[in-house]
Amino acid sequence: MTENEDLTFRRFRIFNAIMGGVHLLQVFLVLYLSNNFSLPLTITKPVYNEITNFNYPCF
Repeated sequence: MTENEDLTFRRFRIFNAIMGGVHLLQVFLVLYLSNNFSLPLTITKPVYNEITNFNYPCF
């Protein structure tokens, strides 16, 4: 390998190590937020109107 290739691989390994740390931080954030975070769930069901021949959402 040339000196230029060695430098490229060294920079690539440093970049991969930093990105690995970022992903590890994301894992901990997802695990923390999954226990304390919730969103409301709204369910709609269509209702058929025979007079207008159209389905309307019913909440």
